[in-house]
Amino acid sequence: VVVQAQYLDADWGDLGDYKGDLSRANALVEYRITPAFGVFAGYDWFKLDVEQTGSEGVVGLDQRFKGPMAGVTFAF
Repeated sequence: VVVQAQYLDADWGDLGDYKGDLSRANALVEYRITPAFGVFAGYDWFKLDVEQTGSEGVVGLDQRFKGPMAGVTFAF
């Protein structure tokens, strides 16, 4: 079982004239059939809210994604 959360504030660091944030959280359950191969299922939530100020005005992006996910794991 894995639970993760991530956050990035675009005002931190030297990212140019960007303002906003990026947030992501997910939870999943994985079953390893062998040490090198497994399958997983879970839920993912993602939010991107960023604006960039430039000579032509302000350009913004506000996107949100959420829903179930499933996949396979190949480990080597």
